[in-house]
Amino acid sequence: MEKLLIFTNYDSLQNVNDLELQKLNFNNGNFATNKIFKHTNNSTFQIASIINEGNIFLIYDEIEATEFKNFIDNYDDKKVGILYHKKGGVFKIELINEFTYTKEGTHDSDGDHYPVVLKILSDDEDKKFERLKDAIFKFNKKLNAALEFLHQSLGDTPVNEAILTQGDDKFDLEKLYDGNKLKDWICALNKKSGEDYREALRKVRDVLLMEAEIY
Repeated sequence: MEKLLIFTNYDSLQNVNDLELQKLNFNNGNFATNKIFKHTNNSTFQIASIINEGNIFLIYDEIEATEFKNFIDNYDDKKVGILYHKKGGVFKIELINEFTYTKEGTHDSDGDHYPVVLKILSDDEDKKFERLKDAIFKFNKKLNAALEFLHQSLGDTPVNEAILTQGDDKFDLEKLYDGNKLKDWICALNKKSGEDYREALRKVRDVLLMEAEIY
């Protein structure tokens, strides 16, 4: 994979994390007017017109199919990863069905993929493309376990810590318990509702993703 295309819009990103969005120096008019932005080496975004201009792109989700096709310019679909989201159960650009690597996400603070994307794009760390690729397309085994655990934490079933301690690249929970309240936060996840649960979910997410070297 050589290119990452992230379909989004300002209001939806604002719903994920407004503070992190502000670090990207965007406004709603930027997205609606210019539609395609490339990530630069100094962690800012500039207007782009063709896919060869960069490797991480934010693309306005209301872009017309013809404009998107011109941007792709017959680039090898097997070398492109796409993150998209649906509005009213549909996604506007049918062309994404032609690509090998696609993932659907959600623009919620605890949703799929977009919170991690915004976190990585707005932080001060390097290797953003590699980190985003691992986060979205699950090439990181430890990240896989963390995401599975967090996904289960959102459901009605009891939290299963064994998800984190099995497999080739397991978490050392005893090490992680030392020096923070991770064990207490994991216990709080079984409440499944309330402010204590939501706060615990955010804390556990941050610890696990940091340990998986996502941020």
